[in-house]
Amino acid sequence: MALDIVLPAARRRNETSAIKPMHSWRRPPSHPVLGLIDNAKTGADRMLGAIGKELVDRKVIASYFVIRKESSSHSITSETRSELLARAHVIVSGVGD
Repeated sequence: MALDIVLPAARRRNETSAIKPMHSWRRPPSHPVLGLIDNAKTGADRMLGAIGKELVDRKVIASYFVIRKESSSHSITSETRSELLARAHVIVSGVGD
């Protein structure tokens, strides 16, 4: 199975200004902590757990944790966002079904 990696595109502020990146990218440590967002869809928990375990087994990441959203139709809360940013070097949001 192939994985597509999508990075945010640069955005122009106006016609006369230079293109500026939307995010400031930092290189993660050699064995980062992965934060996984379970969107509460069927199968998301199994898929994310399998991805996290495989990456740990391959020694790509040091560890991972999963945070489950209330439902797939709700965004994460500001508290959850703060927790993810404090604990994880890399964050992935998964889907199921």
